[in-house]
Amino acid sequence: MKLGGNCFSVRKGLLLILFILSSFFIFNLRRSFRTYGLSAELLRIVKGSPSQQQHTVHMREPISPSKPLSSVSSSPYDVTFVSQGSLNRWGFMLEIAQMWEGPMSIVYYIAPEQVAEFKHLYQTSSLRPNMKVNYVVQEDPLLYPVNKLRNMAIAQVETTHFYLSDMDVWPSPSTYRAIITLPKSALEDDHLAIIVPAYQIYMGKCSSFENCTRMYHSLYPRTKQQLRSCLNKKACQTFRPGEHLHDYYRSDWFFTQSDLLDVSCLASDTQEPYVVVKRHPGLPRFNESFVNYAYNKVQWLEHLRYVGYRYSILSNGYSVDIPHPPSTYRQKFFKQLKETRIFPMYDTYYDFLRVLNQTVEKKEVLHLCKHAYLNPRRVYYSSKK
Repeated sequence: MKLGGNCFSVRKGLLLILFILSSFFIFNLRRSFRTYGLSAELLRIVKGSPSQQQHTVHMREPISPSKPLSSVSSSPYDVTFVSQGSLNRWGFMLEIAQMWEGPMSIVYYIAPEQVAEFKHLYQTSSLRPNMKVNYVVQEDPLLYPVNKLRNMAIAQVETTHFYLSDMDVWPSPSTYRAIITLPKSALEDDHLAIIVPAYQIYMGKCSSFENCTRMYHSLYPRTKQQLRSCLNKKACQTFRPGEHLHDYYRSDWFFTQSDLLDVSCLASDTQEPYVVVKRHPGLPRFNESFVNYAYNKVQWLEHLRYVGYRYSILSNGYSVDIPHPPSTYRQKFFKQLKETRIFPMYDTYYDFLRVLNQTVEKKEVLHLCKHAYLNPRRVYYSSKK
């Protein structure tokens, strides 16, 4: 009996040691994930495999996580306007629908108490049959899963192409026709990203989205001639000048007879133009690790460039950013930046670039310009394979 008791004590001791070692391993594994950000999630998304859902969302018409981003289109050479936003941008969507006659795919991110309001707006707004408008109910009011919403909106697209934009950026009335009448060679190119150049109205501030719509409706330049006049009067300007995000403007854009103007190199490494792309199985998804504000479009566009996309600028269409009150997420972003000097999503972005460089074959054909503005962290993934 004594021997059996000793064996039992030894077994208990071994089990205790194994428990302590496993707890230590799990603790360090978790700490490793915190240290290296979202590397595992980034790796899954970069390789194209389905990622685990990071934010619980409920759609009015759920989309299967296994559904591919692109599927066979039934409409030859058509393009869908794709965007996402909060419910206070409903009026912006209606304004866009007045100028964009093509299909639209919009996903709203709403609080649980806004579901009834969404259904009322949906039923009373006389939406066109080619407008797919859906919603996601938020679980955490502090998180805005912007890239998850974009992937959901893209998953609803049935046309050959989609135009990725924001709800605050309204396309000119000529933009849709300018895209669908492009040369066949451009529309059939799987690796062409067509930039719809963006401008902004440079006027006074407005206090609400409704006031913004009323104030700027009459100021919106509806033709290239009106846009040029607006720029000459200093009432309009290029989009977010000095931020190294939209540095693709050309002096000959107003006068060219070409449908597209090629972009020979990029003026900075953080470009985020609004683009039209063709849907095909190799089209990268938006990385859903990016939430709230900063780097969410830059990430996707850099992924496109990495796998061999070229950029061209649409000549007969453009878009204009409409001033609006800052969102809660934008306010939080600048508050955190001011208080901590830590750029939100900064490390996530450079983790993404590092994993991309390590796991995906580089086919880049559009390079940075010789004197391009470079973020100092670019060295993070600058090594060649």
